[in-house]
Parts: sequence; C-alpha cells; structure tokens
Amino acid sequence: MVPIEGLNHMISVTLKNGTPVPQWYIGLFEGDYTPDPSVTAATLPALATECTAYSETTRVPLVTGAVSGGATSNANDIAEFTFPVAKTVYGAFIASAPAKGATSGIVLSAVRFPSPRVMGAGSVLRVFAGPAGASLS
Repeated sequence: MVPIEGLNHMISVTLKNGTPVPQWYIGLFEGDYTPDPSVTAATLPALATECTAYSETTRVPLVTGAVSGGATSNANDIAEFTFPVAKTVYGAFIASAPAKGATSGIVLSAVRFPSPRVMGAGSVLRVFAGPAGASLS
C-alpha cells in the first residue's frame, strides 16, 4: 500500500522537480495495525507501534536492483533483521528516515503481513521489498 504521502512524493519528484530521496529504509511494526492511505512518517511509529527490538542500529537500508517492467526489488540484497529477544511482527514499511522510531521524512509504503511473524530470540527476519507499479487501461 502506498499512502498519500508516498504518492505525493513520487508525483513531486517525477513531475514537479521535487527532491529525490537518496536512500530508503525498511522498518517493522509490532502493533496489530492495518496501514491505510492516511498514514505518514509522523504518525506511523505510534499508530503501528514501530518495532525497534532488533540488533541493527537503524532501519535496514533498502537496496534495489534495476527497474524493469514497472518494478524493482531487493531480491539480490534481502533486508535482514536480527532479534535478540522474542517479538511478534505484524508488518513492514519503507521510509526515508533511517532512525528507528523517526517521525520525520516520508513513508513510501506500508504493508501488513498475511499473518504475524513470531520471532524467537536469536532469529532473523528476512524482508523482501518489491515496489511495483501497474498501468491501468
């Protein structure tokens, strides 16, 4: 799901000479939350209860490959989150700010997993992110 904030950013960069984001980051949320189009970087950490209980010092950088067919993904560099303690994770998001819990920047996408991921202490969660667009006829 791309919230209005993400759509505004894409349109601004593409059509209005807006400022591109040089690096995007993947974050996680542990709240029983379903993202909706009104979510923003300012509201997501509290609404979704951002998960910060992983070993990496910041949100994990999103490293994507070439754009082709209206899509790109991190298939060659899957984001990994290491959990030192047990935690249940409900979803993930892509944001422009690297700091865990940051309320600044832009949320480009937010997705609830089909089912919660129960992570044991010492486990690793690998997150595939594959932003794709669709041309409607």
